Amino acid sequence: AAYGHIVPPERVAPVIFSRGPRGSPLSFSFGSRGAPALMDELGELLLALAATVPDGLVVFVPSFQYEAQLVARWEATGLWAKLDALKRTFREPRATADLDKVLSEYAA
Repeated sequence: AAYGHIVPPERVAPVIFSRGPRGSPLSFSFGSRGAPALMDELGELLLALAATVPDGLVVFVPSFQYEAQLVARWEATGLWAKLDALKRTFREPRATADLDKVLSEYAA
């Protein structure tokens, strides 16, 4: 199936945050991005956005490995369940062959 752009351009608002909800700097250098406090701050920011923004959010991270690290942290702390309770969560699959399935679920 061809999905093109699922989200119309007028519904996209790219935003960059330099600080989290607790005021901590959001600095994702390779050496610091694995710090639990930083991952928690990002998770709390996403949780606050999910509670405020209507419809959905799209979040980009630099790699599948870092995404897995974030999700593992948030699952361990319970934040992932809170986020999933506010918004349906979808993760980009590593295999291109699996992308249509995820996009179909998202579009449903």
